[in-house]
Amino acid sequence: MANGAKPFEFGLVMAGAVSAGAYTAGVIDFLLEALEAWEQAKAAARDNPAAECVPNHSVLLKAMSGASAGAMVTAIAARALATNVTPVADVDNPPDNPAGAPADERKAFRNPFYAAWVQSIDIHHLLGTRDLEGGDAPVMSILDSTALPEIGGNVLRATGLLRPARPAYVAETVDLYFTTTNLRGVPYGFGFSGEITDYHHMMTAYADNVHFALRWGNAVPPSDVGGPAVTLNPAQVAPSGSWDAMMNSALASGAFPVGLAPRLLSRPAADYDRRTWELPDEHPLRTLPVKPGERPVPVEENLVAQRRIIDDPTEPRALQAVVRSEEPLHPLWPDGIRGTMQPDPLLPPDADPAYRYKYWNVDGGVMNNEPFELVRRALAGDGNRNPREGGKATRAVAMIDPFPNTSDVAAKYKYEKGISLVAVIARLFGALVEQARFKPDDLKLAEDPQVYSRFVVAPIYKTDGGETTEPAIASATLGAFGGFLAEPFRRHDFQLGRRNCQRFLQKHFVLPLANDLFKDWREDAKCARFVFREPNEKTGVMEELAPIIPLVGALANEIPLPARPRAANVDLDDLRKLVRGRVNAVVPGLIDEVPTTGLKLLLKALWAGAWLIGQRGKIVDLIMDKIKTEIAVLG
Repeated sequence: MANGAKPFEFGLVMAGAVSAGAYTAGVIDFLLEALEAWEQAKAAARDNPAAECVPNHSVLLKAMSGASAGAMVTAIAARALATNVTPVADVDNPPDNPAGAPADERKAFRNPFYAAWVQSIDIHHLLGTRDLEGGDAPVMSILDSTALPEIGGNVLRATGLLRPARPAYVAETVDLYFTTTNLRGVPYGFGFSGEITDYHHMMTAYADNVHFALRWGNAVPPSDVGGPAVTLNPAQVAPSGSWDAMMNSALASGAFPVGLAPRLLSRPAADYDRRTWELPDEHPLRTLPVKPGERPVPVEENLVAQRRIIDDPTEPRALQAVVRSEEPLHPLWPDGIRGTMQPDPLLPPDADPAYRYKYWNVDGGVMNNEPFELVRRALAGDGNRNPREGGKATRAVAMIDPFPNTSDVAAKYKYEKGISLVAVIARLFGALVEQARFKPDDLKLAEDPQVYSRFVVAPIYKTDGGETTEPAIASATLGAFGGFLAEPFRRHDFQLGRRNCQRFLQKHFVLPLANDLFKDWREDAKCARFVFREPNEKTGVMEELAPIIPLVGALANEIPLPARPRAANVDLDDLRKLVRGRVNAVVPGLIDEVPTTGLKLLLKALWAGAWLIGQRGKIVDLIMDKIKTEIAVLG
């Protein structure tokens, strides 16, 4: 069979997850294993026409985005696309045995997903005090984050593992996006007419992202969605250069506010001038281009002019409605900062066009926890959208979300006759975060079963008898930090991610069989085992469906449910010692940063007194009681 269908293009979105990054890592580990096995099976089938049917359509991974822990998994996935990776088929027999201290690691991980997210990160590192060594080191976070860049550097060791060629399921250019919360912000100003000259209404953007592009050979340039991309050479994977910058950006996205240390990033200010935004188009009616690759041309919004264009036999064109288009917005930088690379009469002549804009960042999930839109736009191209109908879909975005927003509305959404100042302050931060994440367009399309361009993988722990267990993942405790408490928690979540991904590829990441993607094999009776029938959720009409990424060979055998971890997996005595040591190191450091001398002396005296009368032990008791209560749900 000759494969005449165009490859199906897809992108991945990895939502914020904190310690549940282990789950996301398991999903991606199985996904890449499935893609590798399918390509090998297709090659074997081409050499042996008598072999059983292997669906011969093609897919291309074109973009990935991540927030928080999802950004870290995205960075690891970029490394995995450029190197050979050994899948973790058995979590009890992983391919790597990392050093106990990440700073001592010297080997290249054969499976960076498992080594980083299950074996390397642990509460012993996070409750250390290396970040406060040196006497005058400021307290930057509740937890010690020094192990994180060390683990990131270990992920980028790739000696002996580089691929000789680009995988067939990977596009020549893969766009990578890491969302961050930019604490410095980017200023924008909009002019208005009036008596005040040079008046600008100012706004500041804090929701930010960093854009990289994994490019093979002379690949086409990456998308300008998110701004210019820093190129990653797949033949030069190492903890240095642009690869190191990518990992640092992923860590900046994962800097959970207060819990983990913020991270400093730097880029040319000019990057923000080239960043495109999806805006209402000024000329929504355009003529379709005659030659492929040309941009649609705006036309007069005049019926006579439109008719003349359509009827002109010497230049056949058709009209197209472009409601939204990709356009740049230029920041209004303060004096001395040049964003644009072109001369600007409003800036002093000595302004540096290569000005490096430096800014501190915390968790990208604060502002954009599910960076779906960046990948969707990168797939769709300038001014286009991804076909949604099942029979016409050619591109899709799949999101891995360990914590889908399924809160109990009835329990939390209640009217209160009165509210205190403390309650207002406590709820304000949460309200700001949730509002930043509110995306009505995505809500509308995600609930439509006729839309085949958006998919999601979320944790579910379901037995063969149909019984489900909550929480599905062990990392769901302690505000999603629970997975760091014990390796069995992360091991469980990793394997559950692999199992959930297997089911997702078999039954959910599918298209109607009538889609042209399957035209070269759907009539082959030997391929019938890949097709199944299922009623549509809304219409009830029975549909014939086929997997976009079919599972071949042993990968179709059901991955067993992982054994549920228990609270007993946490060594509470050892944990108490770690908590006590961290508290005794952090509190004096915070007191040292109090700007008023008198208040500082008072707090030091109180802290010394707390030690004398045993109050410090009570602080540790409160923390440990919270931990015990949270992990008790695991049994």
